Amino acid sequence: MAGQDENALVLAAKVALAKAIASGSRPNLPAAMRKKLESRPAAQAEITSWLREILEEFAINEYTVAAKLAEGLQATKPVVTDAGVLEYPDYFTQHKYLDTAARLLNLYPPTRQQLQTDSNGIIVRLTPALGFDTDAEDGERVILIEGEANEPADNDQEG
Repeated sequence: MAGQDENALVLAAKVALAKAIASGSRPNLPAAMRKKLESRPAAQAEITSWLREILEEFAINEYTVAAKLAEGLQATKPVVTDAGVLEYPDYFTQHKYLDTAARLLNLYPPTRQQLQTDSNGIIVRLTPALGFDTDAEDGERVILIEGEANEPADNDQEG
């Protein structure tokens, strides 16, 4: 029965990813599905292998990604002057490629978020944590939450 559940989960993940790829949107699994997959390394390996096969069909592999990143890190922009067209480094574009490379290499530190609750345990504020010093008032608890390095911190949310 557990094998059938895992097969169904893998199939559902493949369908969700295939729909996202076909529509041109960012492939992202629903949170509940990601949580279920976290505890199933065999399913993760099967989905990763399947995605690699799809990417290979489109001639996308580690080498083509590296070549595009290297090309982007050397991006220039043409500037028309009286002397003609000059090429200048396009730092904005280069930064995007550098950011992508850093994310692929997992070079960013884990994000930290500050979750502030009142005395009843109700979340009153969720903000990016800048350190261990907090401005919590009496009767409030502050909890620091570690996140994954590739997840951007959420914006302030007050409830």
